Amino acid sequence: MTSPTTKPFDIHVYLAQMEADACPRFLRDTTDVKFVDYALVDIDGDGQQEVWVRDTVQQYQVVYAIVGDSIAMLADADVCCELQFYDGAVGFNGYYTPGRGVAGATIVRDSRPAENYFQEVCIDIFNDMETLDESYYINDKPSDEESCRQFCDKLGDQISIEPEWRPIEW
Repeated sequence: MTSPTTKPFDIHVYLAQMEADACPRFLRDTTDVKFVDYALVDIDGDGQQEVWVRDTVQQYQVVYAIVGDSIAMLADADVCCELQFYDGAVGFNGYYTPGRGVAGATIVRDSRPAENYFQEVCIDIFNDMETLDESYYINDKPSDEESCRQFCDKLGDQISIEPEWRPIEW
C-alpha cells in the first residue's frame, strides 16, 4: 500500500534476509526455503503493513515486521503448524512427532514485536499422557504454564485474515 509520500513496497529489499532467517521446525524435503509470494497485512492496525511470506514447497510461512531496513519475525508456521491471527497479534500452534506440541504468539505495537510467549510440551502418548518435558517463555525469559495461559487470554479470539497474495518476481 502506498500514499503520495511513500515509496511502493519492494519485497526484494528484505527477501535475502527473510530466506536466511527461515528456520522451519519440520522440513518436507532437503530444499532450502524459497519464498514465492507475499501479502501485506496490518496486524496492529497502525496503518503500517507487516509482511507475510510463504514457500509452497516446504509449506513454510512467516509474518515479519519491517523495522527500518531490517526484519523482525513475529510468527512462523510449517507443514505441521498453522498461523493464528488476533487483533494486534499473530501466533502459531503445531503438533510434531507423537506427543510434542508447540505454540507461541507475538503482540505487535507500532509495527514492532512488543511481547511474546512460547511453549513446548512433550508427552508420552503411550503411557497415560505423562508429561515428559515442558518449556515456557514470556518475552524470551523462562516462565511457567499459568503465565503463558494468562498471556494467551490477553490475545482474545482468533480473527480471520484473507491476504491478497502477490507473486515474488525473480
